[in-house]
Order: sequence, then C-alpha cells, then structure tokens
Amino acid sequence: MRITDFVAKGYIESILKEFLDYFSALEIKDEVIEYHKDWLEALLKSAKEEKPFDFDECKLEKWIESEDFELMCVNNPICEQIKKSHSSLHKDAKAFYQLYVGENFFEALLIFKTLVMLSYRLVGDLQTLFT
Repeated sequence: MRITDFVAKGYIESILKEFLDYFSALEIKDEVIEYHKDWLEALLKSAKEEKPFDFDECKLEKWIESEDFELMCVNNPICEQIKKSHSSLHKDAKAFYQLYVGENFFEALLIFKTLVMLSYRLVGDLQTLFT
C-alpha cells in the first residue's frame, strides 16, 4: 500500500468521526436525518469489510418519494435541492465504494470529502424543511 493511501484511509475515518460528532450535536433530532447518518455509516462499514452494499436500500430515498415529503414540499423550493443533493450523494457513494474496495484510498478520500460536504448540505436543507 502506498503511503498516501495509508494516510488517506486514516483520514477517511477521521472525517467520518467528525461528521458523526456533528450529528450528535444537532438540536433537531428527526428520524429522517438519522436515515442518512445510518446509511453513510453502513456504506463505510461495507466498504471496510469489503461486503456488498445495497445502494438502493435507502430509507431517506423512500421518504423523499413518499406522499409525506410531497405534502411538506408544497411551494417549498428547498425540496428540489434535497432531491438533487440526495441524487448526487448516491452517485458519489458508488464511486467512493468502488475506489475504497479497490484500495485506491487516496482517490476514495477525494470522493469521500465531496460526499461528506454534500451530506452537510443535505442535513442543513432537511433541518430547514423541518423548521
């Protein structure tokens, strides 16, 4: 393993811990936001254990496709941003998973940083929707 990959692998863990700490500090506790946290944790766990990950098993996506979401989104432009962020997250998650399992940790780190930044945006948008 290249030294850059070794360092990148550790940095991915560090970024995830920071992100999970952020979740713990959130004032708004909603199960929909928890759906995303749990999904992200499961993604990294599957990648680390080199186990298959079902990208379609996403409770947040099911909620976004629900009537409840549609009712909350009447005349609310933040909902389109939530849909776009969520779609981008899934694309980046698939790329991250492939790179991580392929032990291209440096490249995986670059994608993971984007994945986490999109997650912060998504969580912020969800918080806005719920307030």
